[in-house]
Amino acid sequence: MEMSNMDDVGRLTGMFLSCLSVGALIGPPISGAIADATGGYKAVGCYAGSCVLVSLGMLCLTRHLLLKGGRINHTPLPDIVVRLDTRHISLK
Repeated sequence: MEMSNMDDVGRLTGMFLSCLSVGALIGPPISGAIADATGGYKAVGCYAGSCVLVSLGMLCLTRHLLLKGGRINHTPLPDIVVRLDTRHISLK
C-alpha cells in the first residue's frame, strides 16, 4: 500500500518530527504542574497513560479511515535468491 510519493518523504518526515516535538515541548511542564498540584507522581502516570491511550485511539481511527474499514490486501512477495560473493576484498 502506497501512502505517498517517494518525493514527499522529506516533507512528511519533517511534519512527523514537528508533531512529535510539540508533545516533547508541552509534556514535561504539564507533568510538572500535575505533580506539584497533587504532591505525587501517581496522577502524572495516569496522565501519561491516558495520553498513550488517546494516541492509540487516534492511530486506530486514522488506520480505519485510511483503509475505509477494509483490510490491507497482502500480496505474496516473489521469491528472491540472494547470492553472496565469497571473494575477499582488501583495502590498502
